[in-house]
Parts: sequence; C-alpha cells; structure tokens
Amino acid sequence: MKGIVDMPVPSYPAAFRWTFALWMVLSLMASWQDQVTAQEPVLELSAPSDQPEMSMHHPDISPDGQYIAASVSVKTRLEQSTIWIFDRKTGKQRQLTAPDTTMIYGDVCARWSPDGKSILFVSDRNGTPGVYLVDINGASLRHLFDVEASNIWYAQADWSPDGERIIYPNLIGDDENQFNLFTYHLTNGAVEQVTEEDNASIAFPSWSSDGLSILYRMERDKRRYLVRMRLESGKTDTIVSSEEMEFAFPRLSMDGNWIAFQSVPKTYIVSSIGGEPREVLPPEDRQLWGPVWDGESHRLLYHEREVKRGQVIVRDMRTMIEWTVLSMSQTVFAQWASWSPSGAYVSFLAGPSDGRSDSTLVIATVNDRQIHEVQADWPTTPGSNAPAWLSNSVIAYCKRDSLRSSAEAGGVTGVSRIVAYDVTKNTSTEVLYETPSQIQRLAVSHDGELVAFGLEQDIWIYDRVDNMAYQETFNGHPVSVLQFSTDDTALLFRENNHLFVHDLDSGETTAVSPDDDWQGPQPMWTTDRELLYSGAVQGGMVQVRSLNRDSGESRLVYGSKKHCWRPFRNQDGQVFLQEGPPGRWTMLMLDGQTEKAEEFLANATRPVFSNDGSMLVYLKIEEQASISIWSRDVSYLMATALP
Repeated sequence: MKGIVDMPVPSYPAAFRWTFALWMVLSLMASWQDQVTAQEPVLELSAPSDQPEMSMHHPDISPDGQYIAASVSVKTRLEQSTIWIFDRKTGKQRQLTAPDTTMIYGDVCARWSPDGKSILFVSDRNGTPGVYLVDINGASLRHLFDVEASNIWYAQADWSPDGERIIYPNLIGDDENQFNLFTYHLTNGAVEQVTEEDNASIAFPSWSSDGLSILYRMERDKRRYLVRMRLESGKTDTIVSSEEMEFAFPRLSMDGNWIAFQSVPKTYIVSSIGGEPREVLPPEDRQLWGPVWDGESHRLLYHEREVKRGQVIVRDMRTMIEWTVLSMSQTVFAQWASWSPSGAYVSFLAGPSDGRSDSTLVIATVNDRQIHEVQADWPTTPGSNAPAWLSNSVIAYCKRDSLRSSAEAGGVTGVSRIVAYDVTKNTSTEVLYETPSQIQRLAVSHDGELVAFGLEQDIWIYDRVDNMAYQETFNGHPVSVLQFSTDDTALLFRENNHLFVHDLDSGETTAVSPDDDWQGPQPMWTTDRELLYSGAVQGGMVQVRSLNRDSGESRLVYGSKKHCWRPFRNQDGQVFLQEGPPGRWTMLMLDGQTEKAEEFLANATRPVFSNDGSMLVYLKIEEQASISIWSRDVSYLMATALP
C-alpha cells in the first residue's frame, strides 16, 4: 500500500475564482428544483462563459444528494481530468486534485464514500492505471494500488456500502484475457478474490446499496453479459447479454429494481430482473452517457455533449493540395466513404448538417470540385450503408422508402433497394435488388458482376449477370465490414469486432488471427493472399499487422505505446495509419523499406484512400463543445422496459 501524499489545493487567480463561483451560484440555483416535470432534462453543471472549453463528465452524487463529484477537463477530449466537487444548492465548488504531465485521461470515475468524507477514483497519473482516495476536506491524496488494465476506464472501482473495502478488476496471472474482481481492505490492505471466472474478462463493478450483491460486465467468447452476483452464495444471474452493447458502468437504483448503464455514446435502463434495455434518448445532435441514480428517485444524472462535427477534406496525394467538401457529424468506425475505381469521384453518406437530412448521399467530383446530393437510405447506424462503385461512373447505394420512426415503434419499416446511379447523368438507372428487410453494407466485385450486402445479419450476394440473389453465409451476426479480395474469390468481413475470410469457392470461413480480442474496422487486401489489418489482445494496444492467408501467420507491421489502426499500403510500399489515444489521432507514414514512421497529418480521422493511393478523403474534427452535466426523470421508460 502506498503512503499518504499531501497535495495542496491548486490556486487560481482571484478574478477567475470570483467569476467562476458567481457563475456557479447563479446557474446551479436556477437549475436546482424540489419538483421537476417528468422527462424534462435539468441542467446541473456547464462551462462558464469565460471558459467554454471546460468539460464536466462522469459524475457521482454524495450520499445526502447535495453534492456532485465529477471529473473536470479543460481539454476538448477529456484529457488530464481532475476531480472537483460542486454544491447543488449554493453553487460553491472546489478542486480536489491537480493535473500532472504524466496523465492522459487523468482522474476519472469518481465514487463518493458511504460517509461522504472522501472520494474514490482511478487515474493514469504516473503512467499506470491506479486506484486513489482523496479527502474532501484536506484534499490529501492516497494511492491505494495499481491495476492491470488496457486503459483507465477499465480500472473503475467501487465502495462496499460499509466503506471498509474497495472492489476492482485485475488481471489473473499472465493471461491477458483473464480479468476477475477483487476486494481491497482499507484497514489492513488485505486482498481477496471475489469472482473466479475462466476465460472471461470482468470489469465495471458496482456494489448494491444493501451490500448483498454486486453488478459487473463480463465478456466471454465475444459476447458481453450484465451479471449480478449474490455475495453470500456466490450465485450469479445474467440480467441481459448482447454482442453489441457494452454494459459499461452499471448502477443499480436504490430500490434495486432498475439498472442504468452506458454503451458509448448511449445510455440505457433495464429492469434488474431482465428484459429489453430502453435508451434514454438525448436531444437532437446530442450524446449522453455516464449515468448515476439521483438518490432514491428515478432521476438519472449524466453528462451530455454535442455530436462531434468535422470537415470532410479531399487531398491529392501527388500534389498535397486539399479542398473541403462540406461539414458533417462524425461517422462511426466502419468505412464510411468509397472512391470510384479511377479516383475521379468520392462518395459518402453525410450526417444532418448544413440543411441536409441524415440520409444524404454525397458525390464529389475531384477535377471540378462539384458536389451532387442524392436522397438515400436512413441509416440506423450512421455510415452503415456506405456506397460501392459498379464502374468508374456508376455507383450502387441503398435507398429505403421509409420514415424515421419513434423509439417506441422499435425501428423503421418499408422497402430497401440497391439502386444503381450514373454520376455523369445524375440519375438512377436501375434497381438491382429490393427487400422488405434493411440492407446494411455493400461491396462490389472488381469486375462489377457481384454485389455483396448484409441482410438479416448474414451476407447475401446478387449476381448481376444471372439476375439472382442468394444467401452466402449463415452466421446470424451483424456484419460491419465487407470487402472482396483482389481476385474476387473471397470476402473479408467483420462481425463481433473480429475479422473473417470467406472463400466463395469452398464456402469455408476462416478467422483472421483468432487469438486477438479485438480487430479494427478498416482492413485492406494488399494481394489476394495477404491482408493488412489492426488488432489487439485483451489489455494490449492496437497494432497494425500483415496476415499471410496461405501460412496463417501474422506479422507485426507497426506498433507503439499508442493505438494504431486503419492501415493502407500504396503502390510504392508506403503504409499510412492512424496513431494515438482515441480522439487524438495523428496520421503516420511508414517508409516501405525501413518501416520508419513519421507524422503525415495531425488531427485526421477516418482516412479512406483511392485504390491506387493517389487520392485521400478524411474527416478533420472541429473544436467540439464542452461537456455538461444534466439530470432527468426516466420513470416514463420503466413501464416499457419490463420483461
């Protein structure tokens, strides 16, 4: 156990302290109400006007309900966060911890002690994830112990209701996929193992208020489970499971009937006896997560931010000349844009921005910088139906004759069509295929004969010569990546965060490096027998690797102390990739001979190259708004969430 470290409260100029305190009094007293209208969000904390970059995130509420502890960052990407406390009635505030140069995310996941006198949190200060305590009066900092974790968020810990023990996840032995829960006794430093799961990764523990059970997220065989363990008997119950949801930071309501959790960037509640999770829907162009129950009420406290926006930029890699196509919301992980075979056009689905709907297909012409917009599918996941090219001038995209439905309706209805569109004539030429189910993902063979697409959680292929569609796989899992090999004899696809190669002749499906815990969304066929991709084992950094299909051997291309992904190799053998912590991506270029890395583009994300590497489109993230803390009554969801 580490010793006590006396840490003075950081000082700030008097003018700033006065301005900040006055602002806090006015804004918090205005938002504090004994009775609020159900469903109406209430602003609890937000950045002062003279420091708009300040973000408050991942809050927790004191046992008496009067104070909020939260991480506060003056960086736009939640970096170098410190712990602050805020009085919800008076607006008084105090900073408890100070940043240091070793931090990445800093001090996060604050948890009030049951007696309200100290705050537990986790931090990557000193370069290693660790668990800390800070006294709310003297502000002395106590380092309890370090934790083996891939990043600080997975080290989140919690109090026992009697305040005597801390529960936290840690690595078992040398197995990077084996995480279990332990308790640490504050009085004598004794450590006891709580869970004994094999071949599983457990994280995000939360102790029930009666002390009889704990909640946690378990991941095994690529599926995640929200689990409750009864401490006296050791019996476990699976409340809900999913291959897509994260079940991160679960919190049990004081009455024990409801669980709130996040799956970034969304927040859900679910009955503690199971059932269908229901999303706490944010306002338009907003995201919310980090939920915690507000005492015994059915209100949730959470942080909320605007959806990231960025500029879509096209760069000529021969002249290094750039031009901005438009501004839009950031897309998801999957490949969101596609180039025509000649590199003369680039096309993508644009999010709602600048007067566009959320289903606009944008086609940009490189030579004259002209932009054409076509009404396309409404994507349930932004970027889910990136277009594919049938030829140098004809593009295939998804169009769905439907209206966006309410959350209560559970989705969209209508007819999905794969439509061919001639960009030189600005008109649709034919409907290739239609179905009442929703089509996700498109890929076209290099000869333009076959169109592969995701349908009913499997891969289907439409043969343009035979005018027939047939089911190719029977896995029953959503597909998030779909690519033909260079000789069109195989399909590369991604499901449940793992890559697979499906041989179209034999029908065999082979996992790409099955030992990986996670594999990235933008792999690349370099030849018909070689793949360039990104992957990571549990607890490790994402690395760029090359796979030989014949031998099955994987070779490291590039790795560092940061995540590396989205690789592309051009005809000269140069490899481009993204490196950095999430949200702070830098594009690197590796020399084809020495594989020495150098910075190529800063603040560039989602890069997509043309086939020959001569053109690049990427998203440059603009400065995003600060993150604020809100509360909201969610009892309106509870009637619809019962099993």
